[in-house]
Amino acid sequence: MTEYPTRWDVVELGSCLNRIDAGNSPDLPDRPAGPGEWGVLKVSAIRPAGFDAVENKAVTNSAFVDPRAEVRDGDLLITRANTPQLVGLACYVESPPERLLLCDKTLRLVVDERLLIGKFAGYVLAAASVRKQIEASGTGSSGSMKNISQADIRSLRFPLPSVCEQKRIIEFIDAADESIRSQELLIAKLEAAKDGAIAQLMTHGTACADGDGACRLSQASRGHVRSDWRVGSVGQFGEVRLGRQRSPQHEIGAFMKPYLRVANVFDGYIDTSDVLEMNFSISEQEVYSVRSGDLLLNEGQSLDLVGRCAKYDGPDGMYCFQNTLIRYRCSDLLEPDFAYYVFSWWLKTRRFADVAKQTTSIAHLGADRFAKMEMAVPNVAEQRRICSILMSYVERVRAARVELAKLRRVKFGMVDDLLSGRTDVGRV
Repeated sequence: MTEYPTRWDVVELGSCLNRIDAGNSPDLPDRPAGPGEWGVLKVSAIRPAGFDAVENKAVTNSAFVDPRAEVRDGDLLITRANTPQLVGLACYVESPPERLLLCDKTLRLVVDERLLIGKFAGYVLAAASVRKQIEASGTGSSGSMKNISQADIRSLRFPLPSVCEQKRIIEFIDAADESIRSQELLIAKLEAAKDGAIAQLMTHGTACADGDGACRLSQASRGHVRSDWRVGSVGQFGEVRLGRQRSPQHEIGAFMKPYLRVANVFDGYIDTSDVLEMNFSISEQEVYSVRSGDLLLNEGQSLDLVGRCAKYDGPDGMYCFQNTLIRYRCSDLLEPDFAYYVFSWWLKTRRFADVAKQTTSIAHLGADRFAKMEMAVPNVAEQRRICSILMSYVERVRAARVELAKLRRVKFGMVDDLLSGRTDVGRV
């Protein structure tokens, strides 16, 4: 059993609340509010990382506007309905934009600041011991959606330090948050530098100067590129192949084989922690197997993510791939790493989105459309020089992300120690 400082009382949240406010969710278009418009929050506005004001729906009828439900600075919000992992998720709101309203699935907890500081309450509601109570209280017949009642929220129990100690705890956590924000800004700057380098290198190369110091460029369909680079279609520089379609007849068989799908292929890496299997005959394995150096692209995805790409570096023949992916196998004229940087840049600059065909919420890149996209390719030695430069940027970003993950882990442990009293701020 957890032991708290003897001066702390274990209380129910309801004893520290003045009231709970709820909003409404009229039928609204699925677009965020524009300048001067009111918006109703989506439940996704409350996230583990904090408040996301962009997640709202524009109010098209002024009759739906209730100023009493407007989100204000210092509000403590909690979701009353969400997935089992996110129901009861809370966040403390700081400096929100004007004209945002609570929805029926978000509640505002109005705390008695003489007993409980709103920002501190946000940390309490995210603590592991309180999250366990929330998840145990979730009700609903649907496995994907749970509800928590106002009565259950009021009955949540936690150790309550004095207001003075709460302020000290907030100071410690704020300092950790500031370190995290600084690291996030560093990563954004490194990413911007990498993007600038890619844009320069993909058109001008590593040594683009002639006698008078100017690049010799020629016109391509998407702008100017080095005049000594080859310009051709993606299909001319490698093999484009769509994966095998999944069907009930392939769910069992004598040649079951793990296969990769969209859920496995991210921007720059392949996650094989959740791989499914289906039957591929020996001849089909020869066609649909993946080997080291192959590039896999998301064929069907949201418009923003269609074309997302990663290079496979695992053993040859271990996996096949589904038709939600396109496999690109480079010819001798094209280095896989260089092709990856080109495709990654196309994703970021929405070139894939420009050629994809939208069907409902899914956009399809299309193997034929992808094969016809134009690319400029230098000689292999220049490709390797470009990749070496870009890899140095990638490594700096990766190292910064590792440090960010470390800072977040440290904060997580620190918050747990502070809220449980294991780190006694009264003695620090």
